Amino acid sequence: MKLALAALLLAVPAVAQTAPRTVNITADSAPGWVPSSELEQAVLRATREFFDALEAGDPARAYQMLTPQHRAQLPLRIFFEQSSKTRDAAGPLRERRLLQLTWTKDPAQAPAPGIYAVIDIAARHANIDRECGYVVWYQRPEGGPFKLMRVENNSIDNVTAEKIIGQKGREELDRMWTRLSANCPDYAPAP
Repeated sequence: MKLALAALLLAVPAVAQTAPRTVNITADSAPGWVPSSELEQAVLRATREFFDALEAGDPARAYQMLTPQHRAQLPLRIFFEQSSKTRDAAGPLRERRLLQLTWTKDPAQAPAPGIYAVIDIAARHANIDRECGYVVWYQRPEGGPFKLMRVENNSIDNVTAEKIIGQKGREELDRMWTRLSANCPDYAPAP
């Protein structure tokens, strides 16, 4: 369900007004609940800080942003190894687009009550032109910082893409990427 919330207009000239804020909320969210602008800024800031830490080669800082349950399933040593390997293979970040933010509060099927925010993402790195996925953030009912519950990432690095084109043609690469990117809600290739 999408709700459009008009921005507050506090004696601001008409030319300085912004478009209404669009908020995406799942149908199974707590009835009537709408996230505040402050919550939105907090989850966007957490997303930026998480990816900035990974891009800067500081997986320890990124690891601290994971929920305790996520850390229990992914030991620090493995997280460090995966982060370093992924960062080295990808090369420097060229672009990261946050495609959509979707909210839910206290959904019946969730592992715990609280606020959940899902951000669909597309990115390009020096060595990866095809990359998309999403992150799932969680905030406990009593508040506090958002913690990362899940990261989904799908990509085909450029070397592999060229091999596929050389061996099977561009159509096969496009077919493979279409299948992979189907796991990325709201993904569309960059223009």
